[in-house]
Amino acid sequence: MSSKSRLSDEEIAIARYATSALLIVSGILAIVSVSMYWWLVTGTGVNTAYFPGASYRANGTFITYASAGFGPVGAIFEAVLVLAIVAGALLIIGGALKVVSTIRHREPHSLRLPGLAIAGVVLEGLAALIAPAMVPWATKYSSAGSAYCGGWTVGSPCSSYWGSGFYGGVSLRFVAADGWIMMIGALAVGVLGLVVWYLGRNPA
Repeated sequence: MSSKSRLSDEEIAIARYATSALLIVSGILAIVSVSMYWWLVTGTGVNTAYFPGASYRANGTFITYASAGFGPVGAIFEAVLVLAIVAGALLIIGGALKVVSTIRHREPHSLRLPGLAIAGVVLEGLAALIAPAMVPWATKYSSAGSAYCGGWTVGSPCSSYWGSGFYGGVSLRFVAADGWIMMIGALAVGVLGLVVWYLGRNPA
């Protein structure tokens, strides 16, 4: 007995277009995320925003990580910058290839997904993980880390990506900010695209 397709041609086409749209949106969000700050130390009279790349903004003034003695933090955020841009490009290209293949009516028996898109989602995951996992460690072991970390009581950004504490008698919070949250959103959309691809496969 020959097997029958679980999905109609229309359902397969919808799944392909939905996969393409989700991958492209995920890629755009990943790229946009690096134009925003990923980590924020904030409190009374203090507002320090950490960006992917080679500088951060302290109370409106851009300062390089290296000049402030936080070179390892800058290296991590440079890695984040590269990962996010490459991931975004892979996802956009992968989604675009899926649109082209659908329009040309190729892949008649399965909803194949370019490896580019899978690689893009993996890189998004790495970018989202690197910041909370490594920035506190990099802050602690930077050349300015001993003086900076020693000035905190209760909590410290040298031990956690999220929390609060006192520095110089001022109550401060250190939290993941808009860019990191957007990258998590990009990752979620990318994973959803993979799920739609998987559920929309035609096994016939």
